[in-house]
Amino acid sequence: MNSTDLLVAMHGAGVSHLAHLPLGDPNCCGVIEIFPASEWTPARGYGNMARRLGFHHDRLDFKSTDMSGKKPSDVPTSKLKEIVAKMMVKLHSSPSCILPVVINDFFLKQSVPDMWS
Repeated sequence: MNSTDLLVAMHGAGVSHLAHLPLGDPNCCGVIEIFPASEWTPARGYGNMARRLGFHHDRLDFKSTDMSGKKPSDVPTSKLKEIVAKMMVKLHSSPSCILPVVINDFFLKQSVPDMWS
């Protein structure tokens, strides 16, 4: 994950790997979260996490009408291609999407407090 600038994943625990994306890389970072037709549509947790880190976040919600006889796990690739293309433009037009608080937390602190003392 530390060499990934754009994470594309189905909504679930795997999206939490966004915490290991390469903060500070020139084209960092984008997250596209895929939501199948289900009760998960209102979920916002990983999007909030991504935005808190200063990453660009987008989501692909697809409905059963997008399936047209396909299996429920088949992602509508034309919609995904559109979202990926838009995300690439975002990453190239504003690659430094890191929030100041993140820079402070990860890069500027001189020492880590000893939690055992």
